[in-house]
Amino acid sequence: MAQLDLLPPRPIVSVDQLTHEALSDFVYAKPPREGDRGRMLLARRTTLALWLLLAAGLFACVELLAIIRSTTGCNGLACSVATFGAHPMVTLVLAALGTSTLVAAAAFTRGFTRTSGNAFWLTVPVGLTLASVAGLLAVLVATALVLVIAILAVTVCCAFFADHS
Repeated sequence: MAQLDLLPPRPIVSVDQLTHEALSDFVYAKPPREGDRGRMLLARRTTLALWLLLAAGLFACVELLAIIRSTTGCNGLACSVATFGAHPMVTLVLAALGTSTLVAAAAFTRGFTRTSGNAFWLTVPVGLTLASVAGLLAVLVATALVLVIAILAVTVCCAFFADHS
């Protein structure tokens, strides 16, 4: 136990300080001010995720309008996956409804920064927008995965032949 004597002395901390520090680690938002009347601050990650979802919903609406207005329509496996079995109008209705509701929610939540204690109503437009964008995201993720596998295969082949030449 001679090693314990080499350690610096422990600071004296009261129980109140420990409780306050432990609670502040788990409380992410500031307490509501008097003028906010029960509103809470949302975490920055939540705000950023909601804005990215809103942007993805807008992009999906524009893309689905382009598919509907095109003369060739929706052909191929990627388009069929992105529009839930080649139903671009149904997907557009879902995307437009969810995105427009998110725009309205952004206005009432000060840009997704404050919300009431009961924020369950925000899950409806988020769910609609996610449902409409899920097909598009599935196609994008699958494409990115195929590209990563192709790049990895080319890199391994080049490394193999570089070592054996």
